[in-house]
Amino acid sequence: MIYVVARSEDSGKRFLARNAAINDCTQVLLGQDSYFQVLSDVIDHCPNDYALVVHDDVTFPKNFRKLLDSLIVKLANQPNWGLVGNAGHSTLRLGLASSPVIRYLADPHGGINYSGDLVPCQSIDGNTMLLNTKMMRERMVTLPKYHGFHLYDLVLSIEAISQGLSVFVAPEL
Repeated sequence: MIYVVARSEDSGKRFLARNAAINDCTQVLLGQDSYFQVLSDVIDHCPNDYALVVHDDVTFPKNFRKLLDSLIVKLANQPNWGLVGNAGHSTLRLGLASSPVIRYLADPHGGINYSGDLVPCQSIDGNTMLLNTKMMRERMVTLPKYHGFHLYDLVLSIEAISQGLSVFVAPEL
């Protein structure tokens, strides 16, 4: 299941139009006032073992479903994975610029800076987050009842790690 946190009905419709190949497994969430609550609800109530939570301005390639499926197969070799994003802060310094910031995305802040594979991270950026909801429920990952749309990605990363789950960035996302 893919959950899109949309700022408005119009932005949700634009997301669906840009990403038509995944519309059948996408749920647009409107009227949210806390990203922390959205993530808590997904962890607690998602019927699937995995959930993807994304911002409404994300655009995926047409073959994204295949990329996502291959990533989930790859993650099966990482039995304690909890959270994966497309950008994050690693303890490793990688890439041409030898940076701990790994980016497998392009946005107004910059582009891709590493052409590697799955990289362990301390935290991820929240624009695209793959959650292992099954493991998060088993390990009782919980988020504070904060309102707003800032720091949820950092807090979720910390909570996952504190419960013994791995955090990664992956080029498939």
